[in-house]
Amino acid sequence: MKNKALYIIILILLFVAVYLFNSHQPKTFQWEPTYSAHDRNPFGTYVFEELLKKSWKNPYTHSYKTIRRLEYEGSLTNQNILLLSNYLDVGNDELDNMLEYAEKGHTIFIAAGSFSHTIEKKMEFYTMYGNWWYDRMAVQRNADTLKIDRKVKLCSPVFAEKEYKFPKMILSCYFDSIPENSRVLAVNDSLQPIAISCPVGKGNMIFCCSPMIFTNYGILSEDAEFIWGLLSYLEGAPLLRTEFYETGSDESQSPFRYLLKEPPLRWALYITLLTILIFMIFTAKRKQRVIPVIKDPENHLLKFIRSLSTLYLRKSDNNDILQKKYTLFGEQLQRKYGIDIINKPHDQELFERIAQKTGHPTNEIKSLFKNFEVIDSDFNLSDKMLIESVIKMDKILKS
Repeated sequence: MKNKALYIIILILLFVAVYLFNSHQPKTFQWEPTYSAHDRNPFGTYVFEELLKKSWKNPYTHSYKTIRRLEYEGSLTNQNILLLSNYLDVGNDELDNMLEYAEKGHTIFIAAGSFSHTIEKKMEFYTMYGNWWYDRMAVQRNADTLKIDRKVKLCSPVFAEKEYKFPKMILSCYFDSIPENSRVLAVNDSLQPIAISCPVGKGNMIFCCSPMIFTNYGILSEDAEFIWGLLSYLEGAPLLRTEFYETGSDESQSPFRYLLKEPPLRWALYITLLTILIFMIFTAKRKQRVIPVIKDPENHLLKFIRSLSTLYLRKSDNNDILQKKYTLFGEQLQRKYGIDIINKPHDQELFERIAQKTGHPTNEIKSLFKNFEVIDSDFNLSDKMLIESVIKMDKILKS
């Protein structure tokens, strides 16, 4: 009982210590872009995901599977597709599958910070990358770096050449060369393309090299109209967003990965593991019970025989005792030597045969069988004759 009380006290003290430690810690953000729909940090897409669910006019779905697998399962039903990724690297087969799907009259919108050589060669464009890495390190040292803006604008006449401002670090990339048949959808303040549309069959492949504008930080800015302007090219059809090309898995992130990413949940996991460890230490002592003394099993058969023997001795019916011993003696001779004394006449031939098998003198065998004659007679057998007869029978059987 004392150990349990100590265990509870230690657990309470741990919770209090963690609470006091976290309550005095400044709020920190993770500036690593994840594009995860569950990430509430600046470069997650939690806000973007919630807005799409509530404001998209047509049905909106979210997935963690490849386009090929979605087509194989029959989950793609005339849907436009949205991909957000930090670095998009797909093989030729997967890229061909995307193009085949777009050729049917669908639009695939791909926003990635960088593209693999396979994609750039196939689509005939080339991307220039700015100092995004150094900008991100600067943000980690000083969040005021995000205040350095850069202007962008949509090329559609619907938006009347309106300019929008976003932090410089999330607009550091642009397309240096684009296909001849492509159309520029958006440019930066240096008139460098940051979003292009490439016709593929009846559909389109839209590429954007500034995916961070779709994150929580970008969608909550005053110029979020720019984002919805880009997404307007996906309107008129159901929309599906897949995170496979960022997470690298066709399933959602594991619970532990999410728990370790969120500080409160991470501390809760650590406390739980520490609690289990303390519990194991306190209960590691072996709880040994008293080892019982195991007695030898009693031979109840011998006890039963003694009881019967006592009963017969008290009756003093020696003839009956000799009768039962004679019957047992006959069964043992039959089993051991094949000699039947119960149903065969007690003649000289039988005596000689028993003598030959057992090695005892014929006269001794004959004398023993003479004692058997008093079993059915009125003669009362004495104790001495009974004991002698029993001893002779046992002696013959032991030979």
